[in-house]
Amino acid sequence: VQCSLLTAPNNGGMNGGNNYQDVVTFSCNLGYEIVGSSSVTCQADATWSNNVPTCTRVQCPALQSPTNGGSSGSNYYQDVMSFTCDSGYELDGSATITCQADRTWTDSAPSCPRVQCPALQSPTNGGSSGSNYYQDVMSFTCDSGYELDGSATITCQADRTWSDSAPRCPRVQCPVLSSPVNGISSGSNFYQDVVTSTCDLGYNLAGDSSSTCQADQTWSSNTPSCNGRIQ
Repeated sequence: VQCSLLTAPNNGGMNGGNNYQDVVTFSCNLGYEIVGSSSVTCQADATWSNNVPTCTRVQCPALQSPTNGGSSGSNYYQDVMSFTCDSGYELDGSATITCQADRTWTDSAPSCPRVQCPALQSPTNGGSSGSNYYQDVMSFTCDSGYELDGSATITCQADRTWSDSAPRCPRVQCPVLSSPVNGISSGSNFYQDVVTSTCDLGYNLAGDSSSTCQADQTWSSNTPSCNGRIQ
């Protein structure tokens, strides 16, 4: 008795004859697995004991899209998974990975950490706090006697730039002091500057001859006066 000739499954092979009690065994190519019976026997009624199996591609473990990112592709043998990150995030790892014959991926799935803006220094005569990753906020302050020139807070943006330049901390200014009548004053009016006053020849200074600009933008003393001519 002979059974019908069998055809090997796609992506596989077979071995054996087709006479009564012959056994045909099936195998699949690398990266494929048998679905069905791995062997069939020719029976007395000239039929096979089972259908020819199929060889389907093996599957790798399903992968999740990275947090703050996306993915596309499938997880069968030779399939490629592609990964992207949302705006403000960057790929840490491979952008594409391939499912292999042993059911493993060529690499682990990447992550999408936040992008970094350039590190900022605290302004001279001031301080800063915060971090430099996407959406982080840097805050700036100035020491006593100095004032902020620029933004007090700036934000790290998706394109790795800051929303504004880092501010400066220049010295505060006191009101301009006028020279005394019949005298003259010299000096500048920024924090810690000293203005010195003198009287014209023949006039007597009443008050402090020097005054210092203070952190609260006031002078340490009032403008002196130059009293009437000395007899």
